[in-house]
Amino acid sequence: MNQWKIGDVKISRVIESETQWDGTMLLPNATADGVKKERDWLYPAFSDEVGRLKLSIHALVLESMGKRIVVDTCIGNDKVRSNPEWNKLQLPFLQDLQKLGYSASRSTTSYAPICISIMSVGTPC
Repeated sequence: MNQWKIGDVKISRVIESETQWDGTMLLPNATADGVKKERDWLYPAFSDEVGRLKLSIHALVLESMGKRIVVDTCIGNDKVRSNPEWNKLQLPFLQDLQKLGYSASRSTTSYAPICISIMSVGTPC
């Protein structure tokens, strides 16, 4: 988990999953060769040695003035997905939130963005 403080706002990143992916999944021109050509600035923070992009799926928890907002990740467990690696996931995300002292029931607001890329465009996640 990463944490930042901006003014009186505490921001915590809670990871659901991190892995390396074929970049063309999100960016059609991000082939392995294309990613390797940009190795000077992409590797090792944003790509691996074979030209795959690092993908982090995570939530952000924002806390300020007694309020807690969870910005959700849009993947989640038990959902039927066309991507086989995301289909009917069983990850410990909610338990990880609790281990870090966060509970979905104690959040004052939860926000799930509208999906715009990998899932169905414009539908709630």
